Amino acid sequence: MFNKIILSSALLITSLYAVPHATASTTVSTNQENIRETFVSSGDAKLFCRVAGKGNPLIVIHGGPGLTQDYLLPQMYRLAENNLVIFYDQRGCGKSTGDINQETITIDKFVDDLEAIRQSFNFDKISILGHSWGGFLAMNYSIAHPEHLEKLILSNSMPASSEEYALFGHEWTRRMRPYEDELAKIHSTVGFHNGDPDVMEHLYRIIFRTYCYIPEKADLLSLCMTPVASVNGAKVNENFRQNVFEKSFNLHGSLKSLKATTLVLHGDADPIPPSTAQNTHKSIPNSKYFLMKNCGHFPYVEDPNTYFKYINAFLSENEVALNEIETVDREKAVSPVSSIVLKEVVDILSNHFNTQVQVGSIIQLSEKERRNLILRINIQNPSAGVPKSIILKQTLPQKLSDDSNKISDRFARDWTGLEFLSMLKTDAPPVPKFYGGSLEHKFILIEDLGKNHISLVDSLTGDNANEAEIALLRFMIDLGKLHASSYGKTEDYFKILRKVNTTAESWQDDLQKTIEKDLPALKLSLKSLNMEPPEDVLSEIHSVFKSNLVPGPFTTLIHGDICPDNVFYNREKKELYLIDFEWSFVKNALLDGTYLRMSFPTCWCAKAVPDRLISTLESSYREQLKKTIPAARSEEEYRDAYVNACAFWMLKSLLLIEVVLEKEDMWSSGPTPPESLWKPEDNRVRPRILSRLISFIEISKAYEKLPHLSSMAEEVLKKLKIRWPEAKPLELYPAFSKN
Repeated sequence: MFNKIILSSALLITSLYAVPHATASTTVSTNQENIRETFVSSGDAKLFCRVAGKGNPLIVIHGGPGLTQDYLLPQMYRLAENNLVIFYDQRGCGKSTGDINQETITIDKFVDDLEAIRQSFNFDKISILGHSWGGFLAMNYSIAHPEHLEKLILSNSMPASSEEYALFGHEWTRRMRPYEDELAKIHSTVGFHNGDPDVMEHLYRIIFRTYCYIPEKADLLSLCMTPVASVNGAKVNENFRQNVFEKSFNLHGSLKSLKATTLVLHGDADPIPPSTAQNTHKSIPNSKYFLMKNCGHFPYVEDPNTYFKYINAFLSENEVALNEIETVDREKAVSPVSSIVLKEVVDILSNHFNTQVQVGSIIQLSEKERRNLILRINIQNPSAGVPKSIILKQTLPQKLSDDSNKISDRFARDWTGLEFLSMLKTDAPPVPKFYGGSLEHKFILIEDLGKNHISLVDSLTGDNANEAEIALLRFMIDLGKLHASSYGKTEDYFKILRKVNTTAESWQDDLQKTIEKDLPALKLSLKSLNMEPPEDVLSEIHSVFKSNLVPGPFTTLIHGDICPDNVFYNREKKELYLIDFEWSFVKNALLDGTYLRMSFPTCWCAKAVPDRLISTLESSYREQLKKTIPAARSEEEYRDAYVNACAFWMLKSLLLIEVVLEKEDMWSSGPTPPESLWKPEDNRVRPRILSRLISFIEISKAYEKLPHLSSMAEEVLKKLKIRWPEAKPLELYPAFSKN
């Protein structure tokens, strides 16, 4: 049973039991001698409660399911400084009693238990703080008994829907993957199956370090395990897995009717994606959402001062204090770089600006486990020629298996793309100014575009179609400028690339790698559908690869990942900047130019653009190409390059078939603005494949190109529609969905 629980994506915090005692690094002002212990009866269960402090009643709900209140203590006693706080063990957990079976371990029973506690203490109204799974239980209680709810605090809460919960499951699996072998060894031991305290503590030390922004912070959780508690907790979790986690659920509709003021707190490095907390906030009318910087799933031990300041300000209804805390937390100063790196930063900037530059505070902007470290470095002595701040971008391993060559390739392309474009004297597109970089420490220094990252995501996921259309028009024009300005100058790009990375790939290397890697993978994807590509199809596939990767009439610098979140767009200032050139290279310009037609093929924020707009927007793009690229003025040459680019992205999409053939998968979503209509729970993979097949088939027929590949695509589409009867092509971006 333990093995099923630990490896299940249903795990939020399973079987963690902490004995409440203060450590040397913990400060708790509440006098624990004044803590009263009691039991509350609820049906067949007796619920163990601890009561501390004085003031308005606040009931704290622990996570799990299967935990006890103890893992929250002693840190959470700080809430008792200004409130009457009740901590309790859920039925079947810790010191609470109750049968553990499918009939008793249900959401309804747990809601009834919470109501029994309220009634037992004769409270008319209560405030509730739910952590992790406790947040989900708190939402259910709030829906069932809104008349008794004063305030609601959702701390690092489990998502409100099964679709969003699956996103957590994917992230949990990803974070555990490097430790699979070590966890498997633990799971095979007798001590694990018997709930041996030492074995279980070692297990959770491994797991919970991945839950925190700074892994060592998890060691502040006192993991004092007991065999009985571990076994009972696993039973409770297993029953909830069957009753809740394996079924479909969605609380968002019901949450829209809540009237209680609500605080949604989440950590930016929580394995439960912050986007799910943001969605919960959007569903609750009178709610506030705060994302704690540099925190994971346990902010009360990771950054207790900020955490309790948020909660106390919320409970005391101090709006000014809440806003001040948020500002300080969002711009939390850190020193994540060494003195050696800082000295090199100063030297590069001083050389670039031809004056001695003094570095001030450093603010980390990137979230944990992002592929880059992003810092805002404030300048102490700005002037007319020296900005107030600059951005340091350091390339990091995207995953643990990344080797030094992959890191060097990404870093070199980013550096080269920005330096190359900054050198062009023609009508180049706006990109951040390039100040220099470090080959040794793999960072670049670029222009700071402002505190708020406003991108195409804002326009496309909003509700204003006209605004989105204007943004896309500006985007396509500037994309055309990028390609037009780099045409005929690509050898200069390669000179810079080889300076930054002496082992950088050539276009010949890129072509060979694509054929050797993608062609066998394509055959496997087709084989999974009982298909085998004939020679005429294979010939056209080779032609597609060569058309896009071998120098030809449309060869320019391409961005390679020109996604909505890589387009910094401020409509009020009428500014547009293309950022993140890590995947840039010299290829067929139309690989970028077909991003609208092929629904942004490399992007998490991928939906459809209305057909009526695509042709108009692409025409504006092509007009820019015509200024410098002769082949862009030829209808036949343009169509040939265009269809081959669409075919390339269609073939790339087919590589995903094996991943989702039997079971749908979802892509993680990036940050969205508070008013965004984007739904992370709908970010599925199968619609991407269907849409790109359809788009390629339509354009290849319209332009009478690649007939054999088009026929193969039709057969694949037919088979997938049979295998996936519920799957539909990508919907329109939210901005266009009402038109």
